[in-house]
Amino acid sequence: MASVEQNTTEAPAEDQRRGTPPPPRLLPEETPVAKRMSNSTPFSSEPPSKEDELKRLLALETAGRYVGPMPAEAFLNKFLPQEQPPCPVVAPDVFNNVTEASSEISMYPQFIQSIGQFAPGMECVDTHNHACEVGDFALKPDVSIYAPGSRPARVTTDFSTMESWVEFKVNANDDPFVDYDVDKVPKDRNERNTFLEEFSFENDTVGAQQIRGQLTAYGLAHLGSQFRNFAFSVLIMGKQARFMRWERAGVVVSRRFNYIENPSLLADFFWRFSHLSPDHRGIDRFVDPEPSLAPEEKERILEALHLNEGTPLFEFKVPNGEETRSFFGPRPPCPPFSLIGRSTRALPVYDLLEKQFVYLKDTWRINVNDIKPEGEVYEALHKANVPHIAPLVCAGDLEYETVTQELVWADWSCVREEITGHIHYRIVLGVVGRSLSTFESTKELTQAVLDVLRGMLPHSGNIILTGDGRGLLIDWDLSKSLEDLKRRRRDRTLMTSIKGTWQFMSAALLQDPEKRHELQDDLESFMHVLAWSVVRYVENKLTADDRRNYLAMFEENIYTNGKTLGGGQKASHLGLQKYVIDFKLEHPSPLVCLLESLSDVFVARYGLVMTTQPLVMIPFMVVMTVQPWTMDAK
Repeated sequence: MASVEQNTTEAPAEDQRRGTPPPPRLLPEETPVAKRMSNSTPFSSEPPSKEDELKRLLALETAGRYVGPMPAEAFLNKFLPQEQPPCPVVAPDVFNNVTEASSEISMYPQFIQSIGQFAPGMECVDTHNHACEVGDFALKPDVSIYAPGSRPARVTTDFSTMESWVEFKVNANDDPFVDYDVDKVPKDRNERNTFLEEFSFENDTVGAQQIRGQLTAYGLAHLGSQFRNFAFSVLIMGKQARFMRWERAGVVVSRRFNYIENPSLLADFFWRFSHLSPDHRGIDRFVDPEPSLAPEEKERILEALHLNEGTPLFEFKVPNGEETRSFFGPRPPCPPFSLIGRSTRALPVYDLLEKQFVYLKDTWRINVNDIKPEGEVYEALHKANVPHIAPLVCAGDLEYETVTQELVWADWSCVREEITGHIHYRIVLGVVGRSLSTFESTKELTQAVLDVLRGMLPHSGNIILTGDGRGLLIDWDLSKSLEDLKRRRRDRTLMTSIKGTWQFMSAALLQDPEKRHELQDDLESFMHVLAWSVVRYVENKLTADDRRNYLAMFEENIYTNGKTLGGGQKASHLGLQKYVIDFKLEHPSPLVCLLESLSDVFVARYGLVMTTQPLVMIPFMVVMTVQPWTMDAK
């Protein structure tokens, strides 16, 4: 029952300014976010609470990613192999006191008392009334499970240290899933899909959707607040229970079972779990939270990364050929805000070997043959002497691949569509840039975008500035050559991932989620990056309403028929030549002329024939070489 509460507490500004990582956040506060979770709201007389809306969005995002119902015995044998001593004899009535409790809240201590003998070394804690602040919300699973010495001293709920969690519902009807007779499901794929059009493993009631969203919030916080490959949890509903396994491709859910009639299943889960090694419980063994560093090495790292004294340091191991290299830095400042996908985390780290600070990215690359690992793309770009490319230090796959996708076509599975797998991947670049939003003048902003446009095909708007104000495009993990774009398979899960940051996506892509991603889409994105940055960050005399209304064009979205669509305002403004408004900049800038010229170029896309890259670059070249610039402030 413990759930999600809105949290209005902010981290102290001084701590964030000085470099201390803020509390984990589900959603960044200022940067544009990819619309993996629609922020549309159904029409109703009463708007949903922020808590209910979060649950709804998370349930929508993970729809079709709950793979089940896997037989509970098969779940244990696959994910918690019995290499440890056998479970002690389980008394038939060992869990009876749980269901005999007078209320849900009173179930928690009864469960903790009963399960303790089957979870040696683990500490089960009632956390239903002790929230862990995650972004704007306070999350509090009913029971949290900690390894020895990892329970927080003052707060009993801490997703960054817990090993697992258990959520309770007092009634078996509060089940977010619906099991079915597996013998009635056709074995043929086409016949199975037809059958599943009438049946859904995901219970479609509003209440069930809210419960799935609640569980997903916990799973997201658990994975995102730690360095984990996967995580386990247990859902208890009256006398029924399910096992769940969370990872970046989806969630494997067991068939529900009556733990009063069959208590050995529940007891065996916790017995096996408590005897697993940390990496078999999902911990990433390529991150050391307590590295052995000499005092002078710690001081050097903290100073180089501008961190407060006493900031915890982690050791990140990255493949380097047949070996690994170690880099040191703090915990990333915020966890990814989507459960499914690449789950990228990036931060500056220090290289003790070369005595320099570099840029590390931890991600889950898409596991398909026609998308190269990002490190290989960097090597190819450098070999071709492409300009404005960050230097590559090292990169490679870690030792874990998602497995959820492998179970889609199991005899018991109810999933209708393919799920794309992911491989844990880490890459280090030899440059640490600053966010494009930190540009010091409109000339620097324009120069950065031109630098990127000259040398590469942008795919997600991840442009950074170097120390001398030049632009670099990073994040090549989903890059495609023009030839590949023309022949790429139409994979729905891939098409969702590749298109980029919602605010900067082309109107054409936003209006048609099934549209093939083309060069024209990336070129249009450059214009949206410039326009959004000008209105968002450059000093101007726009009224608050005018500014808000213009920026709303980049946020426009509507959820309909299972899809999130947008781009209508972008297309309309471009087609009617109303894309560029009177920005009323405090300091006149040729950038406004550039935006007018660019918008004229892209008008053709929504009426006649799309132009090509050289023509798009002409307005840039004109304003950079002919127009007078002043070093205007933002």
